[in-house]
Amino acid sequence: MDVPILSINIGTYTQDMLLWNGSYETSFKLILPSPTIILGEKVKEYTVKQKDLVITGETMGGGPFTQAIFNHLKEGLEVYMTPNAAYTIRDDLNYVENKGIKIVDDEEAAKLSNKKNVNTMETSDMDAEALYETAKRFGITLKPKVVAVGVEDHGTSHNDKTNREIRFDHFKSLIPAHINDFGFLEPPKHYTRMLGVKNKLNRYFHKAEHLIMDSKIAAMFGASLGADKEKVITVDVGSGHTIVASFEYGEITGLFEHHTNMLTRMKLRDILAEFAAGDLTNSKVFNDGGHGCYIARPIGTADIIVSGPKVASLFEKNSPGIRPSSIDDKMIPGNVGLIECSKSMFKL
Repeated sequence: MDVPILSINIGTYTQDMLLWNGSYETSFKLILPSPTIILGEKVKEYTVKQKDLVITGETMGGGPFTQAIFNHLKEGLEVYMTPNAAYTIRDDLNYVENKGIKIVDDEEAAKLSNKKNVNTMETSDMDAEALYETAKRFGITLKPKVVAVGVEDHGTSHNDKTNREIRFDHFKSLIPAHINDFGFLEPPKHYTRMLGVKNKLNRYFHKAEHLIMDSKIAAMFGASLGADKEKVITVDVGSGHTIVASFEYGEITGLFEHHTNMLTRMKLRDILAEFAAGDLTNSKVFNDGGHGCYIARPIGTADIIVSGPKVASLFEKNSPGIRPSSIDDKMIPGNVGLIECSKSMFKL
């Protein structure tokens, strides 16, 4: 069995894979723990065993993995990381070192890995070997024409701007925009996490076309599938982040993003009203601990399409003006966005 498009959307708690074979109804999918969850659990095991850690690899999503590293350090254990791996903790290596992590080059990491009481780990948002092996066991030939991957990359801080500001500066430069405007064939240099994904794709899927996209933007476009002839607001309530976008006939015209655990139903209701009216500002979201907001033009009154694994925590069922995404599975709107962008960009 062949699959033309392999899509992988990586979140805080899950990595969602959809192997598109021409139809969403019959495509194969996997919903698995995210890399940061998997590696975080490994760190916990090494903490119990009182092992020092040498960590190499690519920049990946932090979250639970980062917290596990900090807890490991609190136990008085050593952690050594190469620069690319250390950017997983934060894009400021001075910050990383101040936390007690020792930054080493590849040669020093190799020497340290031979010492007693040391375990080695490799950071990556993609475990291509495991994916190949799993597909093979189920009779799937993993030779896709396109591999599309979604990760949330804030970008590297520079010019006295935080990575949250840099991320929304990028969105501001694009919006209003269609889906193709958000897809990268080659990520910009300041998107270190996306570059880590690209390195893996070059190594394991060098015969395929590559598409890399912000996972939350992919979820927005996926949730809006089928609503390209109307005005709608999409809300994706993820495990870590909630992102909201306004769409006018398939074109994204506004966007804001917050942390899911900082929102309540009442708070989100009020923010959505401000967003629709065009009154929500970037500073209000940013100063409240969210990522930011940009509105190219207010959408006004519009139906709200909801998706995401935690949608029930912020929306009551059968509320007026609220409807689910046309995609039945609330876990895969991001994969749908990746696939729709791939189909458009590569004429599939």
